[in-house]
Amino acid sequence: MINQQTITRTELQQALEQGALLLTANKRQAASVRRQYELAQQEKGLEVWPTPQILPWSAWLQNLWEAALISSDASLPLVLNNVQEQMLWKQVIADSLKDNPLQQLNATVHRALQAWQLIHGWQLPLDKNTFSVNSDAAAFFQWAGAFMTLCQKKNWVTMAQMAAELCTTELPAQVQNRKIWLLGFDRLTPQQQALLQPLQASGTDISQVQQSSHPGAGNVIKVACKDTRSELDTLARWTRQCLVENPQAS
Repeated sequence: MINQQTITRTELQQALEQGALLLTANKRQAASVRRQYELAQQEKGLEVWPTPQILPWSAWLQNLWEAALISSDASLPLVLNNVQEQMLWKQVIADSLKDNPLQQLNATVHRALQAWQLIHGWQLPLDKNTFSVNSDAAAFFQWAGAFMTLCQKKNWVTMAQMAAELCTTELPAQVQNRKIWLLGFDRLTPQQQALLQPLQASGTDISQVQQSSHPGAGNVIKVACKDTRSELDTLARWTRQCLVENPQAS
């Protein structure tokens, strides 16, 4: 069971200074925390400092994969990058619809890619009965089958499959026996938990953290919007007002 705790910004800064690895849910959050860390070091009067270990989850997986390639005797598959994966999905879907081509092929590829990521993240079974509820699900099941066959033939895997592949590989020693904090994850997927639990069992200190509100933070207010367009308009107006009141706001 991964621990959950609320931390202050000061505690986060101290942990990073002591060499903790901070994994964030996305690239934007990693950049934001890194900027906060840099400002804190400047406020201390420092001109140089060790680079903190702040990585989005996806980048950390890529680092683990590269380290495993170097240290493992096993032959790992080739990981497709985002562009390669999209092109492969596009090829599979287009080939299956030669007699009835889609006008919105790119949008269909994007949704198929999202579904593929969700299936692997939540470790859902890809079986025919589950995907027979409607024509769209049945079509995706057909595309996914063709996609998997092609990847297996070429010894390719997607980024959505990296964590599962790493679970079957001995992880490099440098990621073990250190402090790892997870920030910005609403809920860890079963795939993420499957990768982290062996690390935790081997002695790695892993915690899922959230930052406490800093002094002066406003109260949370729930606003009901009519639809998505209204929600976006409201968000844009609120963002503009924040920047008018404080141009340095982030």
